Amino acid sequence: MNFVSAILNDQSLNLNAEITEGHKSTWLYQLGNTAQCIGRNLHCDLQTRRVLRDPEAMALWTREYDHFGSQESKRDQRSTEPAGR
Repeated sequence: MNFVSAILNDQSLNLNAEITEGHKSTWLYQLGNTAQCIGRNLHCDLQTRRVLRDPEAMALWTREYDHFGSQESKRDQRSTEPAGR
């Protein structure tokens, strides 16, 4: 919540932690979840932050950039359909 507040108020100096530290923490959390989901240890490239030699883990290591956009698209599509459908 502090991150959002700092960004909205343009006061990045008031952050509780550096952005890079938050990134590392989030990355480790996501790696842990992925490893638990597939049931084995992961090997990663620390420079690229990518999982190595594990296609199953990499399949889980994706981003859904259009997640909200697709919901809005469906809502917009419904609002333009003729009544009675």
